[in-house]
Amino acid sequence: MVTRSVTVFGNAAIITQVLAGPGNRTADYILSYDSSGWHYSPADLGIYHRGSVSADIAAAKAVGLCAGWRVF
Repeated sequence: MVTRSVTVFGNAAIITQVLAGPGNRTADYILSYDSSGWHYSPADLGIYHRGSVSADIAAAKAVGLCAGWRVF
């Protein structure tokens, strides 16, 4: 796998990776941060499939998950 992007906003991060094999399929991984560190958040995936990173961030802000964001 190759990491395509990492978007961090507030206490959440979206990691997009290109999967090995034909078709350049991608996978998104959602992480949440709390006082004990970063944690994989598979239950949170539904909020992050709005069609664009900015739409995903708007959805996350709407439910109170972030105050700002940064793309690396």
